[in-house]
Amino acid sequence: DQKEAAELRAKGEATEATALDPVLANFDSVYLDEGAHKYVLIRASARTGPPKYLVRSKRGADYHRDAARPCQEELHMHGLRAEVLGGGRIDFSVSQKRIKIYGFSYGFPWREGAGHSISADLCREAYPGYDVTWTDDGY
Repeated sequence: DQKEAAELRAKGEATEATALDPVLANFDSVYLDEGAHKYVLIRASARTGPPKYLVRSKRGADYHRDAARPCQEELHMHGLRAEVLGGGRIDFSVSQKRIKIYGFSYGFPWREGAGHSISADLCREAYPGYDVTWTDDGY
């Protein structure tokens, strides 16, 4: 897992953005599958404009790379750069209007300055009225 995650991270960081920032605006900041799943925080960037942070969870992801890969591939397909900043788990409940962010990723340890707090802020914006909490504890 760690070797493949490192390769995926390196590929994302080595990709040069060719698209302009309006393409990046088309990507939702948060996409969550309901339930408890692995998630990643991605910093996407275009050739122009500021970067955009994306939170992605994926049902059935055995490894964090499995949660990152579909989004990273789609971003690259549109000429955007995608850096996986780290990850953990998200427990997303629509019925309880709750998002719990926790844990860590062996494959994608947090880059300096990144963490669950960024993911929580993005989830609060995307899901107003939901109880959004985070902790570094748990796995």
